[in-house]
Amino acid sequence: MTLLLIVGTLSVLFGLILLIYPSGLISLYKAADQIVVMVDEALKKQRIVTGLLLLAVAGWIGYLSFVMAEAAVLHPIWMIALAFGLMYLLAPGWLKSLSQMLDSSVFNTNDYVMSRAKSFGLFFIIAGLYILVAIYITK
Repeated sequence: MTLLLIVGTLSVLFGLILLIYPSGLISLYKAADQIVVMVDEALKKQRIVTGLLLLAVAGWIGYLSFVMAEAAVLHPIWMIALAFGLMYLLAPGWLKSLSQMLDSSVFNTNDYVMSRAKSFGLFFIIAGLYILVAIYITK
């Protein structure tokens, strides 16, 4: 209940900020939009260790998903970990080209949301108020 109260309140506050002061969010996102660490470069130096860790994680999650019926939803996760573990070990060039291709096709959500700030602001306010009213009614 407390978590829903926090989510509803934050949704209303964020919606109000989008409606009243969208330029403040733009300046905040531009200040925070800096590369802290290049993950590709950091993992490239530890390619074999990363690949072996991903294979171990894939094996562990795969084992759990086959042994426990309630963990069957984990099948896609261990398959993805297995695929990336094998790519780190056997095909690092292919992994690099995949990374470059995905870097060029990433959808910029910041520009999309800020171009429709009023619509998203109203959506967040309505959603937050709905959550808060639902909490009040169920008490």
